[in-house]
Amino acid sequence: MLLPTSLHFYFPSLPKVPFIPLKASLEMQLDFSTRRAQVSWDDEKRIFLCCLYKFFEKDSSAFEEIFSAKYKRDLENSGFTDGRTSHRTLHTQWWDMKRHGDPIWGKVHRSPLNQGDWLPIKEMIIDVAQFLGISLVEKDKDDIDTSKYRSRTPRPVRISALTLSSVSYTMNVRGKSTKHG
Repeated sequence: MLLPTSLHFYFPSLPKVPFIPLKASLEMQLDFSTRRAQVSWDDEKRIFLCCLYKFFEKDSSAFEEIFSAKYKRDLENSGFTDGRTSHRTLHTQWWDMKRHGDPIWGKVHRSPLNQGDWLPIKEMIIDVAQFLGISLVEKDKDDIDTSKYRSRTPRPVRISALTLSSVSYTMNVRGKSTKHG
């Protein structure tokens, strides 16, 4: 008895697509030699992103242009051949920071609108926008909802080896204060 070799025998309305053997399809789909480009998020980029959302009316394309221009070299080094990331990537990072209780998100968004440590970042954003010819609308009031934000334990600030070799710091080792640098 011959069995039908196609599902079309049982389901004639199915679209006809070429058959690809399982081995060939797995080889095509599981190519681990190329990595998808990802932003290497550090504290500076997270602060910059939060300040975009804090001080300016949301404009996805403007935020994308400004962020990409500011961090073009970092983005290229992370695999973005054109030195640009998407507004979806930026929004997802900002939302995840809020959702996961990132301390940077809390520090930026719980501070008063036009006071404090974040004003130099705001000025930097304005400078980049002006250089690019992008108009941003500054917020009159802080409209970010922080009521459900719950901070997780702050992670230690990452310090590169270069920074450690060029900065003097004091370290407390077993009750003794030791000066380094």
